[in-house]
Formats: sequence, structure tokens, C-alpha cells
Amino acid sequence: MMPRPLLLGFLAIVVLAVLWISNPAVAFAAGLVIALWQKQVDLPHISTVSRYALQGGIVLLGFGIQASQLWTLTTQFAWIVTLYIGVVIILGLLGARLLRMAATEGQLITGGTAICGGTAVVTLAPIIGAKPAQTGAVLGIIFLLNAFALLSFPTIGQALDLNQTQFGLWAALAIHDTASVVATAQIYGDEAA
Repeated sequence: MMPRPLLLGFLAIVVLAVLWISNPAVAFAAGLVIALWQKQVDLPHISTVSRYALQGGIVLLGFGIQASQLWTLTTQFAWIVTLYIGVVIILGLLGARLLRMAATEGQLITGGTAICGGTAVVTLAPIIGAKPAQTGAVLGIIFLLNAFALLSFPTIGQALDLNQTQFGLWAALAIHDTASVVATAQIYGDEAA
């Protein structure tokens, strides 16, 4: 195991490099490399720090949106989002039944797909009595899909010749949580995010 001061110095260099590059896919890859390289690292309170950093980043990103832009986007796309959520819930529950999935997993996957990914899964799990193993498996699926989207959607969007608004809407509907949507859209362009 690497000595703690050396590890912290290495992490600081990686963080500065990622901030300089400012690409969410690079940040994801760097985090993955560090996690795989140093499985034994004990960083106290890392989950609390990362949760607040993520929430703070989303709030700071929100400060960059003007109220008039937000109102325009809300009035323009609210019906699409509402329709999407309804269709995904219906198709998700029917699909789970057709695949003969356990009701709990089907409900968790459907809720996580239709509404905000991991947050929806963690919120829904105690309500429907999901076991930790079920919740963990569904979270793993959703986070893998988010990673796939982060790495592939910008290329697919360019191949489909989507403009910034089209890509932003597609990412918002197809990706399972806010942080991944913002990161993927940021790769595509500032207006998409």
C-alpha cells in the first residue's frame, strides 16, 4: 500500500489534471483507475465529502442558468418529460412481468430508469421492502448504464448530427441521474448542459 502522504499528493495531481482538462469522461476514467489501483485506501468520510461535492457542483451549475432560460426549457419540455416518465413506468413494469422478474427488482429498475436513477432506487427500496442485495444489484446496473452513456452518448449524438438542444433533451431522458446527464451533456457542449 502506498504511504498516505504520497497517495494524497498523487490524488491532488490527478484532481488538478482533471480540472485542467475539464472533461467528465476523463474524470470518470481517472476515478476508476484510482479505485482499481488502490482498493485498500482508507479515506475517512469520503462518501460524505463526495456526496456534498456532487450536490455542490450541481448547485453551482444551476447558478449558471438564467431563470428565463429555465422557464423556457420547463414550459417547452415539461409535457415530453411527463409523457416519458409515464411510458417508461408502464413499459418497465410490463417488461419486468414478461421477463418474469421478481416484482421488487422490476419496480426498482423501472423507478430508477423513469426517475433520476440511483436516487429513485434508494428512495423506493425501503418503501417496497427491497433487500440490500436487490438494491445493490439494481444500483450496479444503473451506474453501469450511466458510465456507458457518459462514454458513448457524445459520439452517438455527433453521428446523429444532434444540435445542442436535441442532445440535451435526449441525455436528460435517456440517462438515469442528474450528475451523469450534466456530465454527458457537458462533453457534448455548454449549451447542451
